[in-house]
Amino acid sequence: MKKVLALLLTFVMVFSVFTACGPKDSDPTSTQTQAPDQTGETTPTEPEPTEPGTEVQADVPADRYDAIATPRTGNNATSPLVVSTGTLDGKFNPFFNTSTYDTDVVGMTQLGLLYYNKDGAPEAGINVPSFAYEYTQEIEGDTSVYTFVLKNGIPFSDGVIMSAKDVLFSMYVLADPLYDGSSTFYTMKIQGIGEYRLQTSKDVIEKVEAILEAGIEDEDGEMVINPASGVSEADQEAFWGYLDEAGAAFAQEIVDYVNASYPQYIGDEDAFPGYDADQVAADPNLQVAFGMAMWGFGELDEDGNFVDALGNTYVIGEDEVNADVYWENILGAYGYDLDGINGEQAGDLTIQDYVNDIYVANEGQLEGGVPDITGITSGTVVSDDGVEREYVKVVLDGVDPTAIFKLGVSVVPQHYYTEGFAGETNEQGVVVGDKDFMAHLKTKNDKPVGAGPYVFEEYKDNVVTYGPNESFLLGSPRIHTFRYKEISLGAELDALKTEEVHYADPSASTTIINDVTSGEGDYGKLQYTLVDNDGYGYIGIQGQAIPELEVRTALARAMNCQLAVDDYYGEL
Repeated sequence: MKKVLALLLTFVMVFSVFTACGPKDSDPTSTQTQAPDQTGETTPTEPEPTEPGTEVQADVPADRYDAIATPRTGNNATSPLVVSTGTLDGKFNPFFNTSTYDTDVVGMTQLGLLYYNKDGAPEAGINVPSFAYEYTQEIEGDTSVYTFVLKNGIPFSDGVIMSAKDVLFSMYVLADPLYDGSSTFYTMKIQGIGEYRLQTSKDVIEKVEAILEAGIEDEDGEMVINPASGVSEADQEAFWGYLDEAGAAFAQEIVDYVNASYPQYIGDEDAFPGYDADQVAADPNLQVAFGMAMWGFGELDEDGNFVDALGNTYVIGEDEVNADVYWENILGAYGYDLDGINGEQAGDLTIQDYVNDIYVANEGQLEGGVPDITGITSGTVVSDDGVEREYVKVVLDGVDPTAIFKLGVSVVPQHYYTEGFAGETNEQGVVVGDKDFMAHLKTKNDKPVGAGPYVFEEYKDNVVTYGPNESFLLGSPRIHTFRYKEISLGAELDALKTEEVHYADPSASTTIINDVTSGEGDYGKLQYTLVDNDGYGYIGIQGQAIPELEVRTALARAMNCQLAVDDYYGEL
């Protein structure tokens, strides 16, 4: 193995590169066995199940590499493979990692329900790094049914055998109403997920949907209670009675987003002059004023007072500038045009979502709660080979082409992530809508555990170190020690030349390509592969500096984008 493996424009690491794999399955996606029915029972045409007491064989490749039986030799045994990464946030948790770099760190330790190949197609099978042995997806009337048959005898890296309960645990965490990670699992129309997240009945959800469909805006933009199918005017008034409370929460989300994302504009003469970041961080009034100013709802005058979009002046240090003030300004700009209001949102929730959540929490909670998501079930089924295996079934309303990509969740060990939690969990291993439970999950941010090819050992001195998971389902990793090393943006090439790292992904340029191709000096050690970057670039025009939409539009149309493209890519 060369010291420097490759120089890439964009490098997406797939852990199977570092593992010993058998020949690829001739049908890697799914064998079309009869899907189990809602109870998990199978049809009479299926093979007889394995006899009770029969030893369950692990669903792994027969010829997988075993480093215990055949120890590694040479560099694979003694020299760590070091790959460059960017600055890490330290959120090494399969539920809560947000940055690409942290996701890569976690990914080395995880096994997904499905595997997505280099073309993005989902796969399952014996020779595939997935927990699913096979899967089916079927359209049945107005529903989509996904059935995942699970492999037998696959252990997590700590030796505990994976099961359907771990899949359910992973899905239920992602579906929790207090989940605040980056997964969009909860956005799927899984049957019963709305009732579960809101802890309410289907009748309440249908009533809310009717109210939202009717809307509250008349032709003049004023608030009006429009007729809603099957809903009384009193119920509508009760629902929209929470609009101001919801609006304040909607506005506060903008404030939080702006303060987290744009602190560099604090003190800028054109944005928020006269204050520094420490002053703003210490004063909630300044935080709201900054959030409003950055969104075009006010500005600071020459005396350092805040003047909102309605013309009201607030003396900083004396007057209160809060989320209610912000909401008044949003209403002043849009009236009750909810689509217009949602054009200002900074997060995933619309103003309707906020009203819905507050209304249900106050008036629609189901006594005794909703413990289960009806559209997620599990059981056992006998496969074509006569072996009994567990399955997980997910039923969605309608058809969602993206669902198959959201369902391939990392299968997280319930026993590890709930260990040490003082409360009592339900059958799925969670506590619905419980802040303490979510906080407990985040206590595991420093050490991910899963069934992936490597075991997280430590994060020290900007280096993440892994050891091998010798029980990985595709076999022991060929390389014993793997590391991620943080390298500053733009310094990747130097790190390669000095052999600080073996693999990196600097942005390509004709100069870099020519230097590597020449093979002179330290460049003689390097090889490269060009990979298309599936991203996009854009030119942003600050609305604060140029508030007129027509002017911004004219500037954008006057630009020759092809010149930028040609200059960026050169002759690559």
